[in-house]
Amino acid sequence: MKQMDQWSIWQLALFTNAIAASGIYIGFVSSRVKLSASVCTYIAVLTLVFLNLIFLVAGPRARAARRGGHSQQIGVYGALYEVLAEQPLLTAVCILQLVGASRSASTTVQILQALQSGYVRGVPNSGTLASRLRVFSLLMGSVALL
Repeated sequence: MKQMDQWSIWQLALFTNAIAASGIYIGFVSSRVKLSASVCTYIAVLTLVFLNLIFLVAGPRARAARRGGHSQQIGVYGALYEVLAEQPLLTAVCILQLVGASRSASTTVQILQALQSGYVRGVPNSGTLASRLRVFSLLMGSVALL
């Protein structure tokens, strides 16, 4: 088996996100405090993005700086700061996209929860309403993934 430094970016990204999602799920399940699904979605999206930044962007940059023999030893957070400071406009756009993605994911979860509610089932045209809600949740989920 190859060492993690020799993995392709896709293998590393898949591994990082699978471990992070598993950890987030275990954390929510084992917590005594039960949060609403929309709050859990916000936390999960922001945590996944932060872990991706640390492990897929800042970590490799810090390792490359150490291997390059720079006189200054750069840490992971220093590398993260450099990445974010290089392109401040791009960083601002990415932050706005992150907020939009977390809001879209949260809305998707809320719509799917509304499908299961007694209110939707009690409406006279519940079949039409349920199909529209499914389409809207699919669209919002697509926006969140995009």
